[in-house]
Amino acid sequence: MKKKIIVMAIKPEYAKAIYEGKKHWEFRKAPPPVLEPMFIYESAPVGKITGMVTFVVKITSSAELVWKLATMQMWDRRDTGITKRELQEYAGGDKGQVSALKVLSCTRFDVPFELRNRPPQNWGRYEFDFGDKEVQRG
Repeated sequence: MKKKIIVMAIKPEYAKAIYEGKKHWEFRKAPPPVLEPMFIYESAPVGKITGMVTFVVKITSSAELVWKLATMQMWDRRDTGITKRELQEYAGGDKGQVSALKVLSCTRFDVPFELRNRPPQNWGRYEFDFGDKEVQRG
């Protein structure tokens, strides 16, 4: 059975922090357009799809406002995974646009698998053949 999936490239250290529940926000200059389950492609040196993540909130604004919203106590008291300075540098300054995606849930696969197509730089849509089996989520 073929399905269209979204694959998001994440550096291994950030993917690990998401899987361990230590990183609750994923920051992107160009986020995916939908909030649906996405496959996590861990970039080099891993180079494989290692799990799935679902986001529940997407905030897009200036780095300053995104940081304030992502770190407000009423929203979440847990770690963002990066510092305010790193977010500002990533966005190109306080006024630079950036998006924050709030992690709802994630699953790490027992057996990672390779993406046969060229992996995304940021994220991408792929047609994937699951054969007779559905992807198991825990």
